[in-house]
Amino acid sequence: MPRKTARPDPGRWARQRPLMLGHCQAWKADLEALGSARDVVVELYPESAPTTGWNWFLSFDIDGIEFEAFVAADLSTAAFEDVRGVFEDHVKFDDIPDYLARRLKQARSATA
Repeated sequence: MPRKTARPDPGRWARQRPLMLGHCQAWKADLEALGSARDVVVELYPESAPTTGWNWFLSFDIDGIEFEAFVAADLSTAAFEDVRGVFEDHVKFDDIPDYLARRLKQARSATA
C-alpha cells in the first residue's frame, strides 16, 4: 500500500506571511538596537517543500555576514546553519537577536 503524504495547504503561507514579516521587522530592529550591527537585512522565503516540518526559510545579512535558518511549522523556533553547515542550532524566536549577535561576534573574531 503506498504511503500517504500530507497535502500542502496552499493558503498556509499567505496566512502566515504577515506574522512572519512582523517577526522579521522586530528582529531587524532588535539587532540594530543591540548596537553590534550597522546594516541588517532580513529576508523571508517560503520553504520549497511544504510537506516537511519547516515552513519558511530566513536569510540574515548583518554587515555582510550571512546567517540562514529554517522556521519550524509551529512558528516558534528557527534552525540555524551552524559552522559545519548543518541546520542544528535550534533557537526560539525571542532569542534570535541575541543568538545572532553572539554569532556575529564569533564571525568577526574569527576573521580578525
